[in-house]
Amino acid sequence: MDLKRFIYRRVKHRFPNIPSTNLNKISGLMSTAIERRENEGEILSLIDLDVLVPFYIKANIRHSQTGYDHNLNNGKNRTYERKRLRQFISDMYKFWTRGERKK
Repeated sequence: MDLKRFIYRRVKHRFPNIPSTNLNKISGLMSTAIERRENEGEILSLIDLDVLVPFYIKANIRHSQTGYDHNLNNGKNRTYERKRLRQFISDMYKFWTRGERKK
């Protein structure tokens, strides 16, 4: 089984409500990053993968589900934007994980 497909299945299992476009993008980015690290002689374990998945999920939410990039490109403060989006990212993360969304 190739690495991207393995990551895809692992992320889908942990985040059953993630949209397929986001899942495809995340599994592609993660497999590319892992392959680069392996080419540099670093081997990742499944534990490392479980630590990396939430990071990639939250980054994907920030960049694909909000106006974060647009706001930064228009001069908004990075720290302010991250703080402003923290709750939204947390709610979306929970929804993608378990289907619970704050109303």
